[in-house]
Amino acid sequence: MAIPMIRLRPYQQELLEKSQAALALDGARVMTQLPTGGGKTEIAGALLKEFLVDGRKAVWLTHREELANQTEERLSPNWSVSAMSGTDSWSPRRPAPRIVNGVVILKAQTVSRRNKDSAVVWDNYSPDDLLVIDEAHHAPATGWERAIKQWPGKVWGLTATPWRLTQREGFDHLFHVLVTGQQTSEMQENGFLARSRIFAPTPDDRIKGGEVGQLGDFTEGGIERANEQLVMTTLAVNFWRNLAEGRQTVAYAVSKGHAANLVRAFRDWGISASSILSDTPQDEREQAIEDFKNGNLTVLVNVAVATEGFDLPDASCVMITRPTKSLALYLQMVGRGLRPKDDGGDCLILDLASNAEEHGLPEDYREWSLIARGNPAPGDPPVRYCHECNFMAHPAHHKCPKCNADLGKPCRLCGKFRPWSRWTVDCPVEHEEVCDRCHDDAHAKIGVGRYDPKLDSKFYSERASEFHKQGHLEAALADYYAAIHIEKTRRTDSFQLALLYISRARIYFELDHDKIELAESDFEEVAKIAHEHRERNVDFYYMLPKAAIYEERHRMYKDLGWDEKAECARRKMQEISDLWNKSRSTER
Repeated sequence: MAIPMIRLRPYQQELLEKSQAALALDGARVMTQLPTGGGKTEIAGALLKEFLVDGRKAVWLTHREELANQTEERLSPNWSVSAMSGTDSWSPRRPAPRIVNGVVILKAQTVSRRNKDSAVVWDNYSPDDLLVIDEAHHAPATGWERAIKQWPGKVWGLTATPWRLTQREGFDHLFHVLVTGQQTSEMQENGFLARSRIFAPTPDDRIKGGEVGQLGDFTEGGIERANEQLVMTTLAVNFWRNLAEGRQTVAYAVSKGHAANLVRAFRDWGISASSILSDTPQDEREQAIEDFKNGNLTVLVNVAVATEGFDLPDASCVMITRPTKSLALYLQMVGRGLRPKDDGGDCLILDLASNAEEHGLPEDYREWSLIARGNPAPGDPPVRYCHECNFMAHPAHHKCPKCNADLGKPCRLCGKFRPWSRWTVDCPVEHEEVCDRCHDDAHAKIGVGRYDPKLDSKFYSERASEFHKQGHLEAALADYYAAIHIEKTRRTDSFQLALLYISRARIYFELDHDKIELAESDFEEVAKIAHEHRERNVDFYYMLPKAAIYEERHRMYKDLGWDEKAECARRKMQEISDLWNKSRSTER
């Protein structure tokens, strides 16, 4: 057995041997998981060092230029593996380049374009060769999946997070075996990863989610529309100054504009800050990274560059200024600060969007699988939030580990300790204070039937709105259907009914742009209600729904690229606004 130039840690050696055993079978399709910062590239270097003999070849598939260069720089000197980035020398409609007893590093986007139109991409490779998929949680994407299925040899995927945003999609159609490494908590106990502490602002000051895109996560525009710039920038920087001043920080912004605003806000306080974005020139990017590593830069802001495979060992603070529904993205972001520190210190995670309340703590035990995970079981949040000091504690704690404040209290009826979030029950009946689970029992004790909110359209509309904010569009749609049904049956407030139709139309469109016909049908219902009010000479209730229709149409048409229709809708909206202003001035 060849002796590697770098000595693997015990858990890395164990994972290497497990992966080698799984890959020993002909046609093996193996995914190997290890937390961010655990050293997957070192394990890969050791495996390739032993694999690439007797004329065998390998391809390393990644999706970013920085990762391709970083991989080449680490494989060649550290493991004496012949490696080269082969994208530049690869001509269209030609087989991918090869190195006998070596590895060619290719960008997934290039492979995706080439194998879409040509079947010769892998003609230089055989069943004895190996395809390495870096950041393999991307593997089910169309171009990656096609590359894997066309590959003639063995496939080895590497990832920290075998997790897809869609609950219906797994990895078992691409990989046969999942080999998992140590949990984050085990690596922290052994000093291989830094421990973390998470803080989040009070609920009113958090960055909230907005519209959810077709990929299942909050869109940049949706987040920015759902939040004031004060919350996204000024309050975020103030939160950092109160808790993390002096710590070298990697910050994750929502968009390029948001990144620029954060950099400006930090600099206004005399804090050295810079940003690296997808279009940042290479020399500027390298200089910013070098300044950060040398300690000459305190805050490095990015949008999506410093997530996967990005090596910044000196980041002692991670600042997340964007919400995400993706556990994989969340763990990739917090993982940037978990590499062990020279002084043995911890990593401070400032979770400005309180993502931990959905995804848990970095060190939580997680059971990974190749199969689709399905819907999560309902239950308490995976953390307990301290309203006194903003600390995010493990749900086993009854008192805050940082300031000793109570994180909840026992319920008198069931006797169980419940976090403060379980005590907010909206009920018009006076009874003893109990947790939400004991609410019915509290009514039974005083002989009063429980108020049934399901007979009230407000219950459904408010819950639908909350589902919408959280990105649960199908649940929101179902509740808007219920609310509309109740209002149509009662017909007590036609104006409220019009607003419900408009909200449902918005959900239709966000779920699937092809559903615009259903959205237009709801707009027609709103128009009927508006004209009923006009016949009764109620101008306000005529103009407001009509203006709302054209405002929504303008937004939808712009998203679809129907510029002429969008402009027409904008003009209609302006006409109604002018008419309303004119009528108001006449009344005065």
